[in-house]
Amino acid sequence: MEQFLTEYTRTPEYALGPHVAALGMAFTKEGARMGDGLGQGVFVARHGSWNRRPPSGYDVVYVAFDERGNPQGKPVPVLTGFLYGKEAKGRPTWVAWDATGALLVSDDTGNIIWRVVAPDAEGVAAPERNRGKSLPPQRNLSGDPARAFENPPGNMMEMMGGAQ
Repeated sequence: MEQFLTEYTRTPEYALGPHVAALGMAFTKEGARMGDGLGQGVFVARHGSWNRRPPSGYDVVYVAFDERGNPQGKPVPVLTGFLYGKEAKGRPTWVAWDATGALLVSDDTGNIIWRVVAPDAEGVAAPERNRGKSLPPQRNLSGDPARAFENPPGNMMEMMGGAQ
């Protein structure tokens, strides 16, 4: 493999699985009515694999975040049943919130918009915003990106609230 290709290889922050075709995502927001435990994270429409055995995807999953916004744990299935045996009855494509706090899921095989809400669920509070100072932008890649923060600029530690 060419050297310049391996220099900029990145590892994913969170893996959703091979061939799931994660096409759409919607972060939780204030008023979302999806039930307990689904209040701070992201909902992902996994369109599904057409060329993999066994098939993967064909669902909507939820990935929880910690208080700093980092993904935690495995994806939790929220909307399933699009695959019947080997036949796709639906393929989730996109997710978005409606004004009532329900999750809207577009399905390009079933040609329908699904409205998903937990019955009797109260709207969740807005996710707490991280009020820390932003890190300085890294304008270009140089060297090994995995080592970018081994020798941070002097003011970065101060900005993050640590000692220099």
